[in-house]
Amino acid sequence: MLLLAPLNSAQAQEIRGTVVDEVTNETLPGVNVVIEGTVQGTATRGDGTFSLRANFDAGPVTIVASFIGYNPRRIVVDGPTDDLVIRLRESRVMGDDIVVSASRREERIMEAPVTIERVDARQISNLTSPDLYTGLAHLKGIDLNTSSMLFTTINTRGFNSAKPERIIQLNDYADTQIPSLNFTAGNLNGIHEIDIESVEIIHGPASALYGANAFNGVINIISKDPFLHPGITAQVRGGERELFEGAIRVAQPFLDDRLGVKVVASYFQADDWVASNMDPQFTSLYGADDIRRYDAVNMYGDIALNFAELLAGTPNAPIGNAIGTVYMPGFTEEELVDDNTARNFRFVGNAQYLLTDNLKLSYEYKYASGSATYQSTSRYRFDNFQLQTHKAELSSDDFMIRAYTIADDSGDTYDLTFYGAFLNQQVAPQFVQTYAQAFASVFTQPGATHQEAHEAAFNATQNSRFDITDPANAELRDTIRENAIWFDADGNPQLGAGFNVASRINHVEGQYNFDIDRVEVTAGASYRQFQLNSDGSLFEDEPDETIDNYEYGFYAQAGISVLDERLRFLGALRYDDFRNFDGAFSPRISAVYSLGDRRQHNFRVAFQSAFRSPTQLDQYIQLDIGQLILLGNIRDGFQGFDLASVQAGNPQPISIAPLKTEQVRTFETGYKGIILDNLYLDTSFYINWYEDFIGAIRFIDGSTNRPTQVWTNAQESVRSTGFSAGLNYYFMRELNFMGSYTYSHLDASGVTDPIIPAFNTPEHKFSLGVNGQPFRNFNYNVNLRWSEEHRYEMPFAEGIVPSYYTIDAQVNYRIPDYYTTIKVGATNITDNQHIQTYGSPTIGRMVFTTLTFEF
Repeated sequence: MLLLAPLNSAQAQEIRGTVVDEVTNETLPGVNVVIEGTVQGTATRGDGTFSLRANFDAGPVTIVASFIGYNPRRIVVDGPTDDLVIRLRESRVMGDDIVVSASRREERIMEAPVTIERVDARQISNLTSPDLYTGLAHLKGIDLNTSSMLFTTINTRGFNSAKPERIIQLNDYADTQIPSLNFTAGNLNGIHEIDIESVEIIHGPASALYGANAFNGVINIISKDPFLHPGITAQVRGGERELFEGAIRVAQPFLDDRLGVKVVASYFQADDWVASNMDPQFTSLYGADDIRRYDAVNMYGDIALNFAELLAGTPNAPIGNAIGTVYMPGFTEEELVDDNTARNFRFVGNAQYLLTDNLKLSYEYKYASGSATYQSTSRYRFDNFQLQTHKAELSSDDFMIRAYTIADDSGDTYDLTFYGAFLNQQVAPQFVQTYAQAFASVFTQPGATHQEAHEAAFNATQNSRFDITDPANAELRDTIRENAIWFDADGNPQLGAGFNVASRINHVEGQYNFDIDRVEVTAGASYRQFQLNSDGSLFEDEPDETIDNYEYGFYAQAGISVLDERLRFLGALRYDDFRNFDGAFSPRISAVYSLGDRRQHNFRVAFQSAFRSPTQLDQYIQLDIGQLILLGNIRDGFQGFDLASVQAGNPQPISIAPLKTEQVRTFETGYKGIILDNLYLDTSFYINWYEDFIGAIRFIDGSTNRPTQVWTNAQESVRSTGFSAGLNYYFMRELNFMGSYTYSHLDASGVTDPIIPAFNTPEHKFSLGVNGQPFRNFNYNVNLRWSEEHRYEMPFAEGIVPSYYTIDAQVNYRIPDYYTTIKVGATNITDNQHIQTYGSPTIGRMVFTTLTFEF
């Protein structure tokens, strides 16, 4: 078939040349050189030279040379040549950077219709953190959530959460979410920094082009093409907390540059941050100084025992009434996690074949495994968690068809709250007996007080928790941790802390770009299938049964430029439908006006709406945790009684509607511009209107008379507003300044609906930084970040995140003769102990050294 024929060697001829700096005339290695309108490209060698196959049968071709920190250059080439010289001018600011994610078409970042950030490979190599996401925190509008060293997630524009359900993360436009949980695991299964071409971050709703859950934004990490970035890169990093990381990337074109192959592997390990907040939980009956003990945030197994109920109908009933409720002594996170090492292994194999000069077929396999701690409704230890992705794609410069599948395996994951509670339940009867006897021995004495009796009982039960250090308990301890359901000595089923999930996402999508006269049109469609499997440990599936769910969508976008192409209008509309919910439309209209002789001043305005579909857990969870049962809510809703009214002795009926999608409407305006040739300014202002928030509600189920939690939609609406500004001032090569400020505010006055989630976002935060290149091959970067105190609420814990600051810095020196770059960096140099998520670990200093070898 002609379509599958390789490039004809008789027709394809070569363009050979050199790329140099326009001012210094120094050769530039690693410059991307591509033929415009095709998928053909290469990169300059170490001496700045390149060779590129081209077909001149249809006339001259245009090649585009682009390099980090330089303005791109377009050159028309009439025929084969051996001595082409391309001169690139250093770019002081990023005005000519190209982004794709904003409109799913290439466009200058200055003229993008939405707020978008782009971080290129050079900036990534200069980040002041060993973790990609932490290094992005200096950008405007970025909120970080660190559940543990490897579980750092990003959010934008409020309603922040360590469980990022309102933002989607893509790797090369393919979703990276965990199928069973419907959120991304940070960069745990992402792309290693040595293989990152750029990171693009859209702030705010993007459902019009990306569908469900592009509610607060989109993160798209773009990897390096093996044709444009061939060679071998190896990196090794070491630092505090026993940090070790090694990575290698090998990429090479074959078969006369028709086949490109890339392999990337990395391994990370370090002593994890450990959560140790001993403040009382918001649900605790007592404070930290109470002799009856209390429920601490990061203490697990400190279960509440109601002695009045436990001793009712026995001779000790009066003692039970006098005791009331008492908490058992629990376990710290450090005690429950046998090996608190954070580990991550990632592997990528990628092959791309040029079927023609404008048609490329590619296949990629990704594998990631790791151990880390994650926070949501509890603290979860992900041990030996695994994700695998297979992706195939057929693409040209105007269309693509992409299909991928993501499969997860929970490995040895367990719930720390369940683990501690189920351990202590094994000895709870003995605890009750010991406590009651010690209490009664004092309380029955003449003149004795409740306090004195509790002190005696407290001392008698100091060592009455489950002994996790006793070798005789090892088998039972491991059984509870590793299984969702286990059987005691009498054959009775018991609850365990483990999860056994192995779910899958199957996804296919296509997109076509074309022009109708002056109108640029983009049209696409996608279909996604969820296959959920937990053997009944998490979902309502039975053993060896799979729950199937699906969603699909169609979208179209049209854009036109008028007034000498200075005023650009864009309109997009997407329709998504679901198995369990009504369909939803997501429109977006925007306009961008460019001023200046170089179009260096750009004003934008946009209105759009977006939606979030309930997660698979919201829809299908079925988890009995003893005192409460968690259920999905996609059928006919529930009838029952308000939990608070039942506890008050005056039951009030309640009706809970089935789930539907969450909605947001957004108005946004902004400016991107270059002022006085050396100041880049990017500002934005937005207003969000939210409806039908998805949240949890607890009640007494009328059909079972059991306390039950389901997810449903809020009845009230709220509004948030925000402003952000980022600037980069290029003073001289040796010294540049940067800064950002973000304001976020939730207007929830008069709102009493408990389902509306917490905003979890500081009202004010800013960052300041300096960077530069004092002399050739030496770079430095220093950043200061500050975040204001704010309240943070999650199902696991609620409390105040104090204001904090961090100072991060790095210096790196490149030794060209040895193909080596040495980097020394430190995050939180002053070791300012702080938290980003309430209930998560305190974060301290991390000093590290990185060696990178590029051949």
